[in-house]
Amino acid sequence: MKTPSKEFVATLGEYAYAYMDPITGKRGMIKYAGKGEKHRGLSHIKSKDYDYNNLYLLGRNLEKFNKKPALLLESFMINWYDLASDDNFADNKIAGHYKECFKFERVIDVHEAWLNSQRNYRHEGNKLLNRMDKKDLAYNVFVARPSKSFYIDSPEIGRVSMRLYVDVSGIKLTVGGTVGGTPEWKESYSNKLIEAGYEPDHTTLNYDVQWVVSDINEALGLWKEFLN
Repeated sequence: MKTPSKEFVATLGEYAYAYMDPITGKRGMIKYAGKGEKHRGLSHIKSKDYDYNNLYLLGRNLEKFNKKPALLLESFMINWYDLASDDNFADNKIAGHYKECFKFERVIDVHEAWLNSQRNYRHEGNKLLNRMDKKDLAYNVFVARPSKSFYIDSPEIGRVSMRLYVDVSGIKLTVGGTVGGTPEWKESYSNKLIEAGYEPDHTTLNYDVQWVVSDINEALGLWKEFLN
């Protein structure tokens, strides 16, 4: 687990948290609940051997309520049980004060979204292109969505090209093209990847082959192999 930075935890303000049973979920068992600021919620991972993936925010930025516990509890209850939703049995008409404080999310997901919001993928992509230029690694196309992702396409080798794709979920390589557009080619290339220790991801692709790599250095090594 990469410890969230002090800049990230500062965005949570005063918060309440819980370690939840991952099977029973929101309405199920809470193993531990607490309140705090900064890294307080993470302190139990070592002391109680809890899993970071099971840490949820019950409420964040609670300092907005300015020591008005009744107002805070009312808003928490309305949002926890969705009492103001149109399809609920309850008669509440509004979601309560500062409803944005009660989204009930895993800390790991909130952290991931925050990290993504801090990134400029166009800048990252241009830095990578500079590295590729220095290593004399040819490329053909660069496309970036500054707040979401970027990808770089290689020149075609025998009408097949490689794509390096980066977003918040990680780094992926894809190989395919006009020659690769057959089930037979896909199976053959997938077998080569498996022999090399990679697990192809076929969940979202037709006849291209995609797999995940651990870091940019690994991606550039495979890029070089493909070009050669």
